[in-house]
Amino acid sequence: MTDAKTGGCLCGAVRYEITGTPLFAGNCYCSDCQKFTGGGHLTFIGMPESAVKVTGEQATYTMTGDSGGPITRYFCPACGTHLGAVVAGGIRTILPGTLDDPRAFTPSVNIYTASAQHWDTPSPDIPGFEAGPPQG
Repeated sequence: MTDAKTGGCLCGAVRYEITGTPLFAGNCYCSDCQKFTGGGHLTFIGMPESAVKVTGEQATYTMTGDSGGPITRYFCPACGTHLGAVVAGGIRTILPGTLDDPRAFTPSVNIYTASAQHWDTPSPDIPGFEAGPPQG
C-alpha cells in the first residue's frame, strides 16, 4: 500500500487522501478501542500526519492514551463515522474500513492482545503484543 489511497465517511462530507508507505498497520484490542468501536477491536493504518490530507469538517474527542500522551479521535459530525486519530509523535491513524478500496489493507501487528475478548480473538498468524508495541 504505497500509492495514494482515498477514503471518507459514510455520508461523504469528510474525504481524505493518504500517500506513502504506512508506518504500521494492525488491530488494537485495548478496552478503550473496544468501547469506542462497540466491538472487539479497532483496525488501523498508521501514517505520518503529513501524509494525510483531509477535506471537510471533522469533530474531535481527545483523551489520554496508555502512554500518557493525548489521542485525538476524528469523526464526521454529520454521520458519526470514526475516521481515525492523531497519536503521539505526529502519527495519524486511518481506519481501513473507510478506504474507498479497503482490500489494499493488510494488518501486520496486533496490540493489547491481553485485553482481547473471547469472542474476538487475535489471529495467531499476525505478530502480537500483550500491551502496546515496543517503543524505539
